[in-house]
Amino acid sequence: MKDVVYCSMTSMQGEPVALRGVQVDGVLEERMAHITLRQRFANLESKPIEAVYLFPLDEGAAVCAFSARIGERVLEAKLEEREAAFALYDDAMAEGHAAFLLEQERPNIFTASLGNILPGQEIFLEVSYVSLLPVEGDAVRFVLPTTIAPRYAPASVASEDLARLDAPLSDAASYGLSLCLELRSTQRLTELSSPSHAIQVERGESTMVRNSEASLLMDRDFVLLMAFEGGLQPSARVVCDELGMHYAALSFVPRGLPAMPVQEVVFLLDCSGSMYGDSIAQARRALALCVRTLEEGTRFNVYKFGNTYSSLWPSSKAFGQASLDEASAFIEACNADLGGTEILAPLRAIVSENSSQHRVVLLLTDGQVANEDEVIALCAEHRGRQRVFAFGIGAGVSEHLVRGVARASGAVAEFIHPGERIEAKVLRMFRRLATPWVETRVDWNMRVEQAPAELPTVYDGEPLTIFARWEGASGGEAVLLAGEQSWRLPLMAQGESASSPVALLWARQRIRDLEEGKGLRRGSAQRAAVDRARQEIIAISKAFDLLSSFTSFVGVERRDAASASTEAAQLRRVPLHPVARSLGEGSSGLRSQAMAAPPMASRPRRMAAAPAPAPMAMAPAARAFSMAAPGGAPPGAPASAPRSRSAEASAVAKQMVARRPSSQDLLYAILMLQQADGRFGSGELLRELFAGQWAKLEALFETFDEARVLTAAVLQLLEHKWGASRDEWEAAALKAQRYLERQGAAPLELTMLDWSALGD
Repeated sequence: MKDVVYCSMTSMQGEPVALRGVQVDGVLEERMAHITLRQRFANLESKPIEAVYLFPLDEGAAVCAFSARIGERVLEAKLEEREAAFALYDDAMAEGHAAFLLEQERPNIFTASLGNILPGQEIFLEVSYVSLLPVEGDAVRFVLPTTIAPRYAPASVASEDLARLDAPLSDAASYGLSLCLELRSTQRLTELSSPSHAIQVERGESTMVRNSEASLLMDRDFVLLMAFEGGLQPSARVVCDELGMHYAALSFVPRGLPAMPVQEVVFLLDCSGSMYGDSIAQARRALALCVRTLEEGTRFNVYKFGNTYSSLWPSSKAFGQASLDEASAFIEACNADLGGTEILAPLRAIVSENSSQHRVVLLLTDGQVANEDEVIALCAEHRGRQRVFAFGIGAGVSEHLVRGVARASGAVAEFIHPGERIEAKVLRMFRRLATPWVETRVDWNMRVEQAPAELPTVYDGEPLTIFARWEGASGGEAVLLAGEQSWRLPLMAQGESASSPVALLWARQRIRDLEEGKGLRRGSAQRAAVDRARQEIIAISKAFDLLSSFTSFVGVERRDAASASTEAAQLRRVPLHPVARSLGEGSSGLRSQAMAAPPMASRPRRMAAAPAPAPMAMAPAARAFSMAAPGGAPPGAPASAPRSRSAEASAVAKQMVARRPSSQDLLYAILMLQQADGRFGSGELLRELFAGQWAKLEALFETFDEARVLTAAVLQLLEHKWGASRDEWEAAALKAQRYLERQGAAPLELTMLDWSALGD
């Protein structure tokens, strides 16, 4: 491991921070990742300490190893049931030995505890996991979460659970992240980018990705996008262990699926205080584009929520120019000013309404709530009737909540990191909305244990990955069935090594099914079913050395009488970096002070039982959100008043004219000019874009309808200037073409326009 030297630092209470730095090394092999985190701890004090570090991981991570390096010794932790592991850790601490413990608080949040670090001692903790990488369009997306935003906690969240999620925040936490990833693939890498950080790329036999700076500030997720020649292809990986058990990872890529018009879409926008900054701006931008993508006649409504919720209309209205204007004004007036994130009430109200047969919900949120399980369970309850598609927005999204609600309802999630382009994401999402729900299953032609047990709806051109295990010989094929269509993959073992992640990923998917209540064997009593699920989780966890909600890793370094600690270790909770609220910006000192949790005088699980939370209870760090100034700004920040739709459009046009906008901003501004029926009307921005060509267009107005001329001109402009980004404007172009076809006249060929005069 390459050590990185970090300067001395103190917490907001003046104590030295025990965490000195984090290094991440990993191998990304197409869609499978094997990652190792090394956390470097040091005791800079004159007394023994206990360091407790709450940190995030990929919500699908299969955590399979935990160890400590103390000097030249490497100690491997053992997996035990959660309470037994803590008892071993606690006893070792009491006897003066060094101990280390890893616990899962949520599928994406973990606690590493390191007890009895002696003065001057340095210890490295190493966490290893494997995960299946999600796909975004034609790219594979790797995300390394780095910080945990405060979670708003409704009254239903137990105080003990709340305490485990409550990490202190501080800008003074100046430890950093060093990263090195090796990319391996049989396909040629055609695109590699990070919307979150500057990266250094080294190409050789394999491609290496490193951080460009000495270390990365851990205030936003690290995101890496990878695209490969030939795009995403169906694949089957089948391995066999030494006991003759087979494990398979099958990735189907169904194509040629039918589409049907969406009858009703309900948009649900998070306006809680945690959305302050880039998040609410990007959410408004995405939502405004989503609404304009609707077809005339589609019924829709817009809800916003925080501590309370409200809707644009009492019930959905048909999409048309009048309803578009109303929705646009409503969206522009939305700010991050509604306090805490009470997502359950509006979501329950929406999914409980009587609705049309093909109705979908589109949620836009950062997911920073503590009652994820309740929200996910609600979506699972209505699975098959209403799907909840989700956009996760911001630099520190709760991936577990966003992916969980989509997965539970049979839908899909997308993520928008600050600075990422949203047009292609919105278009992809709307293609999915038009996919009818059909029962999906796999015919294995033998007895297998499949994970996930319940398959989501398949979406055209998007991979569906399924894991399975079985005893006996391999061979034959698996058939994915969706409605009347089918796709096949072989089940032949490839002879991969025992280090293949396929078996671990099957186990992680099976545990997730059990934790989310899927695939349980039905019994006469719910309590008995839950207990059986718990026992099965523990059995799988121990069989695969895989961390779970009911098991933990624990290790002990036995010390002789001379080196054992004789005084009680002082608790040191590692402060986290506040999530950056705008691109390139960490949170202000004022904000991080307001959100910092108070120091704890005792160890996390030794504290006295807290009283039951009052209604609207929040984690201490999250209370700052409900005290935000109007407009969602933190205390002391100026509030902004909403503007009318016409004033906003005029302001956007003037800004575009004045500041030579980026190509991305310009494309977005053009798309926002489209009216409900698909036409593009006259305006200051179009006049500026066509500049010296405007006189030629005006001459055509005498013969042809102005809207028809301008719509044809915009279509040709999109093709000329953004032809390589067709996936970002194709939906708008199709609406415009349908508008022109309805005019019943021959297409206009604007050959008189000089496209070179428009510039690049």
